[in-house]
Amino acid sequence: MGIISILLGILAIGILALVHEVGYYIMAKRAKISVEELSIGVGPKIVSFDKKETKYSLRILPFFAYVKVAQDGDKDLNQASIGARFLLYAGGVIFNLLFGLVIFIVIGATAGFVTDTVLVGSLAEGNPAQAAGLFQGDQIIGVNEVSVKNTTDFSTKIQESGGHPVSLNLVRDGKPLTLEITPVQNEESKAYRIGIVFGKEKMAIFDSVIYAFKTTFNMIGSIFKGLFKMVTGTSAVEVAGPIGIVTMASQSTQQVSDYFFFMAILSISMGVFNLLPIPALDGGKMVF
Repeated sequence: MGIISILLGILAIGILALVHEVGYYIMAKRAKISVEELSIGVGPKIVSFDKKETKYSLRILPFFAYVKVAQDGDKDLNQASIGARFLLYAGGVIFNLLFGLVIFIVIGATAGFVTDTVLVGSLAEGNPAQAAGLFQGDQIIGVNEVSVKNTTDFSTKIQESGGHPVSLNLVRDGKPLTLEITPVQNEESKAYRIGIVFGKEKMAIFDSVIYAFKTTFNMIGSIFKGLFKMVTGTSAVEVAGPIGIVTMASQSTQQVSDYFFFMAILSISMGVFNLLPIPALDGGKMVF
């Protein structure tokens, strides 16, 4: 894990924290709750000024942010209605979810999403796929003569191999082909891989919006299911801390779109996690 990966992980967290705090600020204004200070960034101040009741400042590193709402006065937090406080604490959550959604839309319309078919987009240097003779553009239709419907199905078959040789059933230039390949285990994730990057397909803007909404809602549902299983003891606790986030960032730096996809996932996860009815989180402040 290099210094670049660490910096990218910190950058992602900082940008999402900035989005979260801006959500607080905008919703505080909408709820007519006085904001004493909005500080964008960390480090020494570059510029600072007062406008109406709010002090604004921009700091040298423009990620992370800080919002301070008034605690006394006619428009303070304590005097605000339940609805106004709910709107305030929902602000960060809403903005994190929207930020993830927008990233998905942009990715779909520019870089594209992984296709439903198992298409070889590129090959990692020195990995089993290259040694076995796979080419960019090959379509994988089966593993050990068992058909695979999508990338998830294919990845499952590779994990089930346990590192033993498998036969890949391909279509190349319209002709069927079978190659034998031995997956290798990644030292960090312990997952078995053959060293390919799945092909992607750009979408029209309307299709990208539909796909982004579906992906966002599916992800929210999956996170809630995971949290429910964690609470009921039917699944192990798998909440990524800072080290886990940096590790994921290091695995998402091969392409710019991969990094932003990772950021979208992290933003949605941050939004959902903050909805939990725990006193220190936004969800807890909405309830208590």
